[in-house]
Amino acid sequence: ATTHGDRLASAKSAFADDSPSDALQLVEQRLQTAEGFLNLSVDHVLCREYSKLRPECRPIEVSGLRRVAEFIQTYCASHCWTSPQPGASGEHEIIADPKTLSIAQFVYNVIQPVTAPIGHGLNVSWHPGSDGSVPGGFAIERLVKGSRRFRYVRGAPPDPEPGQRDRFVRDFSGSIAEMLCAGERVAPWFCTHWWGQPMLEFIECICAHAHAFLLGDDALYWLFAFAGKFSAMELERGAEASVIEYPFFRAVKLAEGGLLVMDQNAMVTRRAWIAFETAIVTRLKKTFAVSTFDGGKGHTLALDPVPRDHRNPNRDAAAQQQMRQRKFPGQRLAAMLETRLEKANSGSARDVSTLRECIEQILGGYDAADKELHTIAAA
Repeated sequence: ATTHGDRLASAKSAFADDSPSDALQLVEQRLQTAEGFLNLSVDHVLCREYSKLRPECRPIEVSGLRRVAEFIQTYCASHCWTSPQPGASGEHEIIADPKTLSIAQFVYNVIQPVTAPIGHGLNVSWHPGSDGSVPGGFAIERLVKGSRRFRYVRGAPPDPEPGQRDRFVRDFSGSIAEMLCAGERVAPWFCTHWWGQPMLEFIECICAHAHAFLLGDDALYWLFAFAGKFSAMELERGAEASVIEYPFFRAVKLAEGGLLVMDQNAMVTRRAWIAFETAIVTRLKKTFAVSTFDGGKGHTLALDPVPRDHRNPNRDAAAQQQMRQRKFPGQRLAAMLETRLEKANSGSARDVSTLRECIEQILGGYDAADKELHTIAAA
């Protein structure tokens, strides 16, 4: 039987390298290390031209997240991951400390490039920079059967501007979830978060939630970073689709509950997209919980006692809940009590306007989501 490694090697053998720099080739080799360490099956992507699994049915297990955490701790420094945007000097900052690596930075350095293993075709005449810089990141240019193809080793091609022709042919790419499992699965928990949160803290928060709810390592969570196909976002959500039809909305509808992961600066209470997702969770009357990281570990809040609070039949579950939740940082409780999601902002004024209109006209306004956060924090 042909293994996914054989298949990838065969696919790559069709390429004639156009003398890419040694540095970019080294980064590509490190992506192959990620494939092996994270148990990713490239064959799940290469066996079909376009994604077949519905985005809302692409969860990740807690065990997979633990592997991601181990991978970050092992390779962050040696793999020389960088910030997506150049700094004041024009250079991309190298992230040496794994504890500071954000979710967005992990996506840029690992998830985006590894989920498009043989790159993207090009529809127009265009050339990368001398350092391999291309829109959205860095790539190696190759020829396959006379056609140019770009293997991103950092980042992914950006979506085309509205009304503009797409420069890229976005085939043979997928999501991390598709590389972990060949079939569709439904996650009981939908997770919303701020993209600037450190990845290791984020994973610890999810593990803390799983611990509180007595979920095992096989517990499934829907996380956009692992469910999304970053090289073809517009294609997956539909160019003309309303935000209420986006994959994450469908994922919330399928889930039993919503988990809000709160970063140390409580940015989740001030971001428009997070306000929108929280409003969906409360509108659909899903079980709601909040997790955060403090003192080297994750802590979870819920309105009612969680399964772990009921474990000891000789102790009152409400008292157990109160004792457990006292460890939740007071500063973040205060942020929850002061939350007014209608004031949440975004990098895009258009996004804010669109999301606010949807929340007010379709989801019944912000009051229910605000009340949920206030009530949990007060309790």
